[in-house]
Amino acid sequence: MDTRQVISDEVLHVAPGSPLRRSFGPARDRSAFAEALPEPGGDGLGPAAERRLPPRSGIVRHAGRDRGAASAPSAVRGGAAAGLPPGGTAAVDPLVGRTEHGLHIERLIAEGGMGAVYAARRVATGERVALKVLRRVHAGDSGIESRFAREVQLARRIDHPNVCPVLGEGRLEDGRPFFLMPLFDGITLSEEVRRNGPLPLDRALAVADQILAGLAAMHAAKVVHRDLQPGNILLVPAAPGAGAPGDGAPTVKLIDLGFAHEPGVDKGDGVTPDSPGSLVGTLLFMSPEQAMRSRAITERSDLFAAALLIYYALSGKLPFRGRGDLDVLVAIVRSAPVPLRRERRDVPRVLDEVLARALSKHPDHRFAGASAMRDALAAVRA
Repeated sequence: MDTRQVISDEVLHVAPGSPLRRSFGPARDRSAFAEALPEPGGDGLGPAAERRLPPRSGIVRHAGRDRGAASAPSAVRGGAAAGLPPGGTAAVDPLVGRTEHGLHIERLIAEGGMGAVYAARRVATGERVALKVLRRVHAGDSGIESRFAREVQLARRIDHPNVCPVLGEGRLEDGRPFFLMPLFDGITLSEEVRRNGPLPLDRALAVADQILAGLAAMHAAKVVHRDLQPGNILLVPAAPGAGAPGDGAPTVKLIDLGFAHEPGVDKGDGVTPDSPGSLVGTLLFMSPEQAMRSRAITERSDLFAAALLIYYALSGKLPFRGRGDLDVLVAIVRSAPVPLRRERRDVPRVLDEVLARALSKHPDHRFAGASAMRDALAAVRA
């Protein structure tokens, strides 16, 4: 399996001899390297999905496609990012080669709208870590620094093997904030499905179990993710000789808390302090209340997205469909989901029933929490 070095909300795509591939939403300060989705026909993810729906305001990620990228290996090799052109950013970045806070900064891995991520090593132990630092252009911007700090604060509340942790934080000598995360060798759910097709039933259910376990821990810490989509589900292969979580499944890591919030603190309605009125998240993986901004964005909004992820993992498609993003959003709000058994006859009816409940239009009609949904899926696996 090709591997990718993934750092929380930044996923690096590198192919030897080719430039870095980056896919951004239209946010002014969004730092995200989003996975492209496959292109099955008639499911809301086909060519029409490339037509962008301009957000009314705020921060929206579009699940688009990256042609010709499906078979490109993704890895970071040697002392520099493979695929960077000669004289690229990594060769002139002033942080590369510096040692600060006991960290030797080796190379620039990726750079987005809000932050830049570097591969680094702890001088004392040699441990490889990822360092994310606010970009210089945003130094002194209180709104962006507030969001950067909030991502760290929310991540620090969660201690669970299925959630990417923050290892430390501080400020560089030039005053910019940074935080540290592990470097994982893994592949996102999006690319797994794109490369190898839908997951076998047992493996998909094992992945879903871990997604919900991570969500249960996140929700217990009063954190709502708000951007669960295939590019934010990292699948980390088990180390040689180590036991897998079950059914040959990799370890799941929920990544990217850049859009996360605490209901009741961030106003609970999809509006964050630094982006009033925002439509926040990934369009094709929004809950009805997220798309319409009609109700508070709560833990049950994440359960809607989790059901979409399970459906996607098992079919490569989504249950709400249309010719473009706007049509899909209308279907999310108004239409019944296409039953999963219409796509896969080997899926038990009870699984369709679990997904139908989690995909209810009104949050009160969904499961009470991630643990309850996880229990329902456990009955499917039994």
